[in-house]
Amino acid sequence: MTFARNGFFTKTFILMVLLLFVFSVTAEAQNKKKARARSQNYSLGARIGFDNGPSQFLIGGQGEFGRFAGTAVFAPSIDFSLGGDGTAANFDLRWYLLPLPESGLTFYGAAGPTLFFASGKGASTEVGLSLTAGMKIPMRGGNKYNFEARFGIGDIPDLRFMFGILFGI
Repeated sequence: MTFARNGFFTKTFILMVLLLFVFSVTAEAQNKKKARARSQNYSLGARIGFDNGPSQFLIGGQGEFGRFAGTAVFAPSIDFSLGGDGTAANFDLRWYLLPLPESGLTFYGAAGPTLFFASGKGASTEVGLSLTAGMKIPMRGGNKYNFEARFGIGDIPDLRFMFGILFGI
């Protein structure tokens, strides 16, 4: 079993590089915080979760970039399946819809195309649409947690539950 042939080790290596990048960018942002206030329009982070397939544990990265049409945010993410044979790249627009007063909790909805790269025996690339319902929980310093349920339409995973953390940069 070589490194190039084993999808699990390749995914793990890519994920480790991605997480290293995310945490190095976050550390740099923490250093710049003393010099100037952080922008709340950009965030990067990591996420974990599972989908409705057997043994489908997911790990990946996520981001939020800019504002569009007032309340929409571009929120791409990538999820690696550690218990199965697939990687999903999501390109969502996220709308923050319902902030709860004094708690900081905000509910959101998102929609966007998803590319699903299946590996193994039936290697293929599928395209579908993801619809998402989620909740953002603020932390100190502009960071936030998020919980979400993703519903797939088309030839992509049907249901995913994710927990993540976003670091404001």
